[in-house]
Amino acid sequence: MLNVRAVAIPAELREAEEALSRRTSAPRGRLRADAPTLLARSVIVPALPRFFARYPDIELALACNERHFDLVSEGIDCALWIGEVDNAGLVARRVGFL
Repeated sequence: MLNVRAVAIPAELREAEEALSRRTSAPRGRLRADAPTLLARSVIVPALPRFFARYPDIELALACNERHFDLVSEGIDCALWIGEVDNAGLVARRVGFL
């Protein structure tokens, strides 16, 4: 009886790991984002159908601002800004050239 259980435990662990990886592999939840109005209208909004088809479990709250502000205090998860980022506490990546 012990040998049967010893064989079953690794299989059960693999099943649990696979279930967790499937469960956490798809992003889900609310994403609060901010972008300049022109960029949102011309680039982001037209791409939303493709985005939601790929990530159906994301609820996007998109705000449009022309100003740079404290993302953390405003509760913003990510922002697209035009120009230089002057806050050393932020992680910034260049995503395009204008």
